[in-house]
Amino acid sequence: MLISIYSKVTENYKLLPLTLILLSITLLIMGLREYKRTQGFLWGIFILCTSLYILFSAVKGIMFN
Repeated sequence: MLISIYSKVTENYKLLPLTLILLSITLLIMGLREYKRTQGFLWGIFILCTSLYILFSAVKGIMFN
């Protein structure tokens, strides 16, 4: 959250891929915990897919910039 606030205040968005990677790791952990807790595919799989998409976007942003 501190990286996001710093980027917004200084309008320096070079740290955005790092922020996205940290967000995807957080969502990955949340998705695994939700899947393990409920044994349901709905929210656990949705959160896991979302985290993988954000991770893919962050890696793509790093590689092409």
